[in-house]
Amino acid sequence: MSFAEQVAAANQHLTNTYRNQILNARDAAAPRFELYHSAPSLCSMKCRTVMAEKGIAYYSHDLNIRIAGGMPENYLPDYVRLRLLGAPQARFVNGYTGQSSVTTEGFDPCVVPTLVDHEKESVIVDSSRICAYLDAETDHSLVPDALANEIGAQISLVDQAPHVAALYGAHPDGDDRPMSIAKPLAGVHAKKAAKLELALSQVSDEPLLVEAYRAKM
Repeated sequence: MSFAEQVAAANQHLTNTYRNQILNARDAAAPRFELYHSAPSLCSMKCRTVMAEKGIAYYSHDLNIRIAGGMPENYLPDYVRLRLLGAPQARFVNGYTGQSSVTTEGFDPCVVPTLVDHEKESVIVDSSRICAYLDAETDHSLVPDALANEIGAQISLVDQAPHVAALYGAHPDGDDRPMSIAKPLAGVHAKKAAKLELALSQVSDEPLLVEAYRAKM
């Protein structure tokens, strides 16, 4: 399967025209980039901010990552296959600390964001890498040379912040999360596991996808 066919396979499930549309386009040409992200995802926000600051045209895929209802779009096998292209030799995630950095936690095959570069036929994963890639591949860098070290240090701090734990986990001495967050996320891990088991049953003849889903679980 060609690169274009793999991207098309991932996109065939993304039919909502409101959540899948071209942004920042100045002409009718197909954009070089496609970004698979989700509105509430902090890591996605970082990538969307770089896109907006630099005015980069891209095909935006705002994935539905909700557990309620059907299969979350970030768990769909065709999306996971596409995402795996961005980390062919990566160490899969194998634990849980409440952080989400690929550098410290390993590669999670079932999350956002994921960037596709059609010009170079490449897939880039991990929000910090995506932001750096976009900045390097387009004009007018957002990182002044004189501040590069300070900006790099700040990015590392953000990567190491346990924002996943703050969203999903209750403190042992009491749940201090707002009720609007805590209530919908009650029992979310068991619900995620059930969706992953269902996805796993659909790819039992693909060892790499089996490994990917088991790592996520």
